[in-house]
Amino acid sequence: MNYFSYPQVDADIVCKMNGGQWNENGNYCDGIFDICEHVGGTKISWNVTPECESQITEAGDLTCLDVGLIHISCIFQ
Repeated sequence: MNYFSYPQVDADIVCKMNGGQWNENGNYCDGIFDICEHVGGTKISWNVTPECESQITEAGDLTCLDVGLIHISCIFQ
């Protein structure tokens, strides 16, 4: 079993780069776990620190401007 941790970077950038979009509550990036599938793995955990509280909309897309870092762990079998 191998583990892969995606580097902690700006959560909003990672969300959008991987085809995700913040949900209407601004606290979850729908589609973010595709990052693991893109490299042949399966998601085992994730967290965002701190969580989004802004719920700001830009150009019709939900965007989280005050979120900190995202960390996703994948497993490979």
